[in-house]
Amino acid sequence: MKIALVILLTIFSFFDGFSQWKKVYDSNSTYTTLFTDGNNVIARNNNGVMFTRDSGKSWIQVDTSIAMKMAIDFVRKDSAIFATSLSLGNHVGGVYFSIDSGLTWKRSSSWPFTSNPSKIAISGNNILVITDLDRIVISKDNGISWDTSNTGLPSYKYGTPPYYQTRILRGFIFNKGNVYVFSNNDEYVSFNNGVSWHLKKDSCPFGSGNGISIGDSIFAGGYNQGAHIYISPDSGLTWNINFSPNVLADGIGTIGRLGEFLFAAINNEGVVFSKDQGQNWIFINAGLSQEGAANLTFVHNDIYCSNNIGQIFKRSLTDATGINYVYNNSFELIHLKVYPNPMKFSSTFEFGRVLNNGILRIYDLNGKQIETISNINSQSLLLKRNNLVNGQYFYELEEKQKKLACGKLIVN
Repeated sequence: MKIALVILLTIFSFFDGFSQWKKVYDSNSTYTTLFTDGNNVIARNNNGVMFTRDSGKSWIQVDTSIAMKMAIDFVRKDSAIFATSLSLGNHVGGVYFSIDSGLTWKRSSSWPFTSNPSKIAISGNNILVITDLDRIVISKDNGISWDTSNTGLPSYKYGTPPYYQTRILRGFIFNKGNVYVFSNNDEYVSFNNGVSWHLKKDSCPFGSGNGISIGDSIFAGGYNQGAHIYISPDSGLTWNINFSPNVLADGIGTIGRLGEFLFAAINNEGVVFSKDQGQNWIFINAGLSQEGAANLTFVHNDIYCSNNIGQIFKRSLTDATGINYVYNNSFELIHLKVYPNPMKFSSTFEFGRVLNNGILRIYDLNGKQIETISNINSQSLLLKRNNLVNGQYFYELEEKQKKLACGKLIVN
C-alpha cells in the first residue's frame, strides 16, 4: 500500500556521535559567506563566488572579480539576487545584483554612495542596506534608485571634536512584521519597513549583528569575544543571557531557524542546536574543525556550515539533531505561525523565512476563495479582518507554485 506523505516530521533521541560533519569544500581561504537560493548553495570567499547544485559534491566558481571577492551579504528579491560589496583599493563598493541565479553580477549603477555597505535585507517591498557612513540606505523600486533612510537613528559620529567616537549599525532582525537594528548598545525598530526608526531600548547588553524570532521572542547573538546568545521574550523590551559559550568563543556568527528549532554558529566553538526554543542548547560538532563555525544555511534536509579559513561542511539535519525531514519537490517544508487565532481584528502570519512572491489564499468552509494576497516578499504578513464574518476559514500559503503551508483560521 502506497502512502502519500508530503512531509514527515519525527523527533527521536539525540546522539551526536552516530554521525559527523563532512567537509565538502576547502579553499585554504578566509571567511566564507553562505546563502541558499532555491536548491542551490551560493558561497563567497576571497576567491570570489561559487555555488553547488548537487548537494556539495562539486562547486562551480562563477565570478572571481574583486567585487565578488569583497561581497558581504546576499538576499533575493523577486527575480534578482542582491549582494553588498566592500571597497578595496581601486574597487568601489556598493550593491551588486544577479538576474541569472548568481552566475553573473553587475553593480547597481544608481548606487550613489561611497560608504561601505554590509548587511542587506528585504522588508515588505523595500530593500534595506546598512552602510558604515550613510547609515541605512533604502530602495523602494527593486534597486532602481536608492536613498538614505535615517529618520529616528542617531548620527554616525558623536562626542567633542577632535575626539569623535562612532556608532556602528548592526542588524537586521525581524519580529512580528517589524525590523530591528542595533547601534552600539541601543536598539531601534521600524514599523514601516525601514522608512523611519524609533528607539526601542537604550543600553542593551550587547550590539547584535544577527538574530531570529519565534513569536514574541527574539534570539540575538553578540559579536565580540566571549559573546552570548541573548533572548528577549517581549519583542525587544527586555534582554537576558540565554546561552553562554566557552570564553574562547569569538562572537556568534549566525543564528538560524528551521520551524521551532534553533541553530547557532559560534566562532572558535562550533554549532549549537536547540529543539525547545532556547531552553537547552546542544553542541553538534563531531567532524568540524577547531575553527568552529561562522555561517549556516539550510537546504531541505541538509545543513551547511562554513568557518573563517574557507572550509565548508555539510551534515544531514536528521543525523545532527534527531529530527527527520522527508522532502518532496511538490511541497516545501516551512514553519508558519498564525497569531492571534481566533482573529478579532487582525492576525499575523509569521513565516520561517522571507518569501519570494508568496501568495496567501483564504477559503470559506464551502471551498470558495474569498481573499487573495499576492506578492508577499517578507517574513511576516498582517492580515486584517476587513469583511470576514464570524466563522471558520482555511488558509493556503504558496510560493512559486509550491504549497508551503495550510491550516484553519477562526474569526470571532
